[in-house]
Amino acid sequence: KNPEQAMRNLFELFSAEAEAVATWPDLAVAFAASYPMQHYRRRPEEASMLDSFRWYVNPDNSFRYDLKKMPYELSRFLADTRLGIKERQWAAGKYNRSKNPARSFFDLKYDPGHGDRPKKIKKIPYTILNLRKVGGVCIDQAYYAAEVCKTLGVPAAIVTGRGASGTRIAWVARLKIEHDEREAVWDDQTGRYKSHLHYRGKFNEPAAGRKILDCELSPLCSSVVIPLIRREQADAAVVAARLVEKVRDQVAQADTSVLEKLAGLYNNRFAGKTNGPKKPAADTKWIQTAGNIDLALVENLIAAAARFNPAHTPAWEFVIELRNANRLPEKDAGRFIDILLKHTAKRYPEYACHTVIRIIQTIKNDAGREKLYKSAIGSFSRRPDLQGRLLIALGEDHSEQEKKKSSLKVYEQAALRCVNYTEIVLDASARAEKLLMDAKRRDRTIKMYRKLFNRVKKPKKTLFRRDTAHYQLGKRLVQLLADAGKDKEASRVRSKMH
Repeated sequence: KNPEQAMRNLFELFSAEAEAVATWPDLAVAFAASYPMQHYRRRPEEASMLDSFRWYVNPDNSFRYDLKKMPYELSRFLADTRLGIKERQWAAGKYNRSKNPARSFFDLKYDPGHGDRPKKIKKIPYTILNLRKVGGVCIDQAYYAAEVCKTLGVPAAIVTGRGASGTRIAWVARLKIEHDEREAVWDDQTGRYKSHLHYRGKFNEPAAGRKILDCELSPLCSSVVIPLIRREQADAAVVAARLVEKVRDQVAQADTSVLEKLAGLYNNRFAGKTNGPKKPAADTKWIQTAGNIDLALVENLIAAAARFNPAHTPAWEFVIELRNANRLPEKDAGRFIDILLKHTAKRYPEYACHTVIRIIQTIKNDAGREKLYKSAIGSFSRRPDLQGRLLIALGEDHSEQEKKKSSLKVYEQAALRCVNYTEIVLDASARAEKLLMDAKRRDRTIKMYRKLFNRVKKPKKTLFRRDTAHYQLGKRLVQLLADAGKDKEASRVRSKMH
């Protein structure tokens, strides 16, 4: 985001630790081009960028992964920590044998404060040692677990969202490298409460210093399994595609005399050589002004980027830009969706689903959008949650076309398929409810919620009961039954909720 500051940071690191910068180049780049992690509380004795870098290059410290081989895209999630060195030493001593440091999330007692009593951590310095003693809420637990992971050389991110009850929630995602570095994933299940599984959230992207969706974490894993040269080739292909797009549909103009002159200089120096073997004269027959620069070259470059790195976010963002500007035909957008689903959906399904929806929404043809949605739904047969998100997008599409009957059918299908995925079932059922209530069909609305409530799993004892699909669906059903004067049934449902 700020190249000048990045170069100043790199100069600072190189001036102090030249040998370490040369030995850990990806880590040095990550530190130079990352913003420090921001948190809602000021932390005492924060480490400087240089001190934090030295923590990771200190040969006396041991880490879970080989940081000399850790790609800069993932090393950023180590470089953004400024945890004090004493705190790191404590965390390293306590968790160095932990199989999964993300589980440290649950080592903090949950302390939301009560009534007029604030959280205990508010009265004392905000350190991970104090958090361990007095506890905190989920944002504190996520911070604690993330810093423990980073201390041990495990890239981690704090993810934040909002639960069904409206409360803010947080969890931790940590990098997990498996099968001799042939596979890498972000584990966002271990360090979060079960009630909050399948919620979407946002994390702070260190290089940009901005919040982005958690599904955009997964493409970063490609840096573990795809060699640097191919990632750079993907970068170069997108840069070239953007350059070509700027002059697309223009007749190329060039001063070919420059090439003629260079050929002449070469021939005079080497081809006309009298001493030693002569080199062949430069062929100048090919030198001519190029023809038109067209869309095909732009598309080929984007496709090349996708071949080099199927999870290359800039390539897919460029496809969406071109579609929004109507610079990429709809038929070709379908081609790129096929490429995305074929090469990305299996390894990075959340990201692929999110991107496919964004591309489909740029298609103007109604039938074309529906066909692409249905095709994408079939591509995620093992992920009902992603099918649900696609169905909601399709239902919204039908609703905008005033196709209320088909829209309702799709929303109800999404709700039933994802009845245990809280965020999705509540979204789908709320959309279906609006259509039914607008049509004055309270009876059918009750029937829908009754069916959903009977199907949803009742969770075991949980700290965040109000954020579960079981509670929220039951709550809505009770309200609808009470409004309809069905108090006995409302009472029965209420008793099942507890």
